[in-house]
Amino acid sequence: MGALAWLLVPLIVTALAFVIVGARSRPERPIEAERGMEGLDRFREAMARPMPAPSAETVVAPEPFVSPSIEVRPARGKGTAAA
Repeated sequence: MGALAWLLVPLIVTALAFVIVGARSRPERPIEAERGMEGLDRFREAMARPMPAPSAETVVAPEPFVSPSIEVRPARGKGTAAA
């Protein structure tokens, strides 16, 4: 019976930790109902606005990452023998 109690202790502590973390991570309630409703109205207005059309000027292709410690050599053609 004593071994069973020692096996239950980590399970109980883990369950308690889940409850505490879940309670702490909840978003806080607005102090006033008006503030909450204003936030909801702002959200609805933002969702109603159309997205801007993508343009070629705004699209930027990422440059490939090259580590400073790696030497970059030009690629060899098919006919070139390896040295």
